[in-house]
Amino acid sequence: MVACRESASLAKILINETIRRQGIKKGELTLHADRGSSMKSSSVGQLLMDLGVTKTHSRPHVSNDNPYSECRSLRP
Repeated sequence: MVACRESASLAKILINETIRRQGIKKGELTLHADRGSSMKSSSVGQLLMDLGVTKTHSRPHVSNDNPYSECRSLRP
Protein backbone atom coordinates (compact mmCIF):
# COMPACT_ATOMS: atom_id res chain seq x y z
CA MET A 1 0.00 0.00 0.00
CA VAL A 2 1.23 3.47 -0.83
CA ALA A 3 -0.36 6.37 1.03
CA CYS A 4 0.31 10.05 1.59
CA ARG A 5 0.23 9.59 5.37
CA GLU A 6 0.52 6.99 8.08
CA SER A 7 -2.46 6.23 10.29
CA ALA A 8 -3.99 3.45 12.34
CA SER A 9 -6.94 3.18 9.98
CA LEU A 10 -4.66 2.70 6.97
CA ALA A 11 -2.56 0.17 8.87
CA LYS A 12 -5.72 -1.81 9.67
CA ILE A 13 -6.73 -1.84 6.01
CA LEU A 14 -3.26 -2.98 4.90
CA ILE A 15 -2.98 -5.75 7.50
CA ASN A 16 -6.52 -7.02 7.07
CA GLU A 17 -6.34 -7.06 3.28
CA THR A 18 -2.92 -8.71 3.20
CA ILE A 19 -3.97 -11.47 5.59
CA ARG A 20 -7.13 -12.08 3.55
CA ARG A 21 -5.30 -12.17 0.20
CA GLN A 22 -2.58 -14.47 1.49
CA GLY A 23 -5.01 -16.85 3.18
CA ILE A 24 -3.28 -16.60 6.56
CA LYS A 25 -5.12 -18.37 9.34
CA LYS A 26 -5.27 -17.52 13.05
CA GLY A 27 -2.03 -18.33 14.85
CA GLU A 28 0.07 -18.52 11.67
CA LEU A 29 1.56 -15.02 11.65
CA THR A 30 3.81 -12.90 13.83
CA LEU A 31 3.96 -9.23 12.86
CA HIS A 32 7.11 -7.40 13.96
CA ALA A 33 6.89 -3.63 13.65
CA ASP A 34 8.52 -0.45 14.80
CA ARG A 35 7.04 1.60 17.61
CA GLY A 36 5.25 4.06 15.34
CA SER A 37 1.95 5.42 16.59
CA SER A 38 -0.15 3.57 14.03
CA MET A 39 1.42 0.20 14.84
CA LYS A 40 1.03 0.75 18.59
CA SER A 41 -2.56 1.98 18.31
CA SER A 42 -5.29 0.12 20.13
CA SER A 43 -7.32 -0.29 16.93
CA VAL A 44 -4.45 -2.11 15.17
CA GLY A 45 -3.76 -4.11 18.32
CA GLN A 46 -7.40 -5.19 18.52
CA LEU A 47 -7.43 -6.13 14.82
CA LEU A 48 -4.33 -8.29 15.31
CA MET A 49 -5.92 -10.01 18.32
CA ASP A 50 -9.13 -10.62 16.34
CA LEU A 51 -7.11 -12.12 13.46
CA GLY A 52 -4.98 -14.27 15.79
CA VAL A 53 -1.77 -12.46 14.83
CA THR A 54 1.06 -12.29 17.36
CA LYS A 55 2.61 -8.83 17.46
CA THR A 56 6.09 -7.80 18.52
CA HIS A 57 7.74 -4.39 18.52
CA SER A 58 11.30 -3.23 18.21
CA ARG A 59 13.06 -2.40 21.45
CA PRO A 60 12.65 1.23 22.50
CA HIS A 61 15.56 3.61 21.93
CA VAL A 62 17.60 1.04 19.98
CA SER A 63 18.36 2.14 16.43
CA ASN A 64 19.41 -1.26 15.09
CA ASP A 65 16.33 -3.21 16.19
CA ASN A 66 13.72 -2.75 13.51
CA PRO A 67 11.98 -4.92 10.93
CA TYR A 68 14.11 -3.72 8.01
CA SER A 69 17.50 -4.37 9.62
CA GLU A 70 16.38 -7.75 10.97
CA CYS A 71 15.04 -8.78 7.59
CA ARG A 72 18.27 -7.72 5.88
CA SER A 73 20.42 -9.55 8.43
CA LEU A 74 18.73 -12.87 7.59
CA ARG A 75 19.58 -12.70 3.90
CA PRO A 76 22.80 -14.37 2.68
